[in-house]
Amino acid sequence: MAATVAETAERLVASAGEDAALRRQLGRALRGSEVLSFMRVDEERRKKRTQGLEVRLGFYSESDAQVVSASANLVEVELGLTLGGFIGALQISTELLDETAWLGRSHPAVNSVESRHLHRRLTSWQLDPIATLFARRVRGRQSVDHADGQSLFVWWVTPETSKWAAEAGRWLRDVVGKIAGNQDQSSNDPNYWGDVDLESDPLTVLAIGPFSGGATEADVRSVLARAGRQLTVKFERVPTKERDGVLALPAYVDALGGLASDSNLPDIVLVYRGGGLERKTDSGSIAAFRTCVANLTALGIEVVVGLDHGTFAIYPDGTRPVGVHEAVTPTAAANYVLREHVNYRLAYAEGDPGQP
Repeated sequence: MAATVAETAERLVASAGEDAALRRQLGRALRGSEVLSFMRVDEERRKKRTQGLEVRLGFYSESDAQVVSASANLVEVELGLTLGGFIGALQISTELLDETAWLGRSHPAVNSVESRHLHRRLTSWQLDPIATLFARRVRGRQSVDHADGQSLFVWWVTPETSKWAAEAGRWLRDVVGKIAGNQDQSSNDPNYWGDVDLESDPLTVLAIGPFSGGATEADVRSVLARAGRQLTVKFERVPTKERDGVLALPAYVDALGGLASDSNLPDIVLVYRGGGLERKTDSGSIAAFRTCVANLTALGIEVVVGLDHGTFAIYPDGTRPVGVHEAVTPTAAANYVLREHVNYRLAYAEGDPGQP
């Protein structure tokens, strides 16, 4: 039953769109619950249209217990779906774990955790740009995993973050600072953001695409919208059509070059365009584009490139630097942002509308 609750939590956390905020909140609350028992209840306590099986859930957080209790019917349906589509299979009850319980609520580390991304929590450390890139990606939670109440900061990463750390030639702990704690290999789940509430501290994404908008922009918008309030997205359009000798890529160079002097920089820059770019590009434009991208990563900004459809590459042969990802298509680039910074299940949270 503990596995059923955990899987239900993961599915709810990956609910897509703005109207899924409650479901995501329920998923986060269930992640912090303990299954106390799973047993048959007396007939007088059995809810109508259930089979009389009850899951007792214990919570360390009063707010988590309240949100689950207030939406008990929805949670019960979702648990039944996880069991194999048995809607109405069970009912739940919620209770607070007392202060003597393991990981009890009396420990201040459990009660007063800051819910911001790591790079925002470490602003006084004067992180260098590469460290900022990594700290933005690091998952973390304050933990009290021992009976003596010792507080630890436990952290874990995505596979891409680990790859970048290896390429950067330094261990992740050195990059993000001398953090007291260790990497939790048993919970190395890229979907889990620990104590960070992505909706209260969303990452900012600047998406730069063609002036015409069209189906390509619609695809990128649709994918990023699955994150709801977990991302704050701004779209900027640039004139990318060939006209009077002006090629497509220089328009992006101008847009990226102007960002370096902006005082309100985003966390992530997503550059995208549909097919046909290869016919409108020269080596000089590619070199200028790379320079602009390097200037942004030197400021601690991650850059995701989704230009053309597999026949064109800004960074061929695996030459892309740390802090840069080049996707095969614009849609793949948007999905990469979801996978790395929100939840990879969001990539499959909604049906593919196909060719418009």
